[in-house]
Amino acid sequence: MAVVRSEFRTEIYVPAPDDPVFIADECAVTDCDRTAAPARRGLCNAHDIRFRKRGRPPMTDFLAEPGPPVRGRRSLATMASRAGKLRRRTPFSTAREPSPLRQP
Repeated sequence: MAVVRSEFRTEIYVPAPDDPVFIADECAVTDCDRTAAPARRGLCNAHDIRFRKRGRPPMTDFLAEPGPPVRGRRSLATMASRAGKLRRRTPFSTAREPSPLRQP
């Protein structure tokens, strides 16, 4: 970690909106904080999928009623803690023993 600059030593790095390296437009949908690509008509991936599933309506109509909020992001710590809980609940056997449910 000594070679990583201090501003990048964070769980999730969020660049400044005017960052010359990590330039990313915001989604055109109000209250959506996801990044958008010009190839997606200024929409994030989730809203672009909705836009196409609705048959590519006029953008003003879509932006007026974009649908429910897209699912949010979880922090890496939350995902790691869920994965750890899942690992503790899931029994893994290193030995190849026959299943007691399978009859020979």
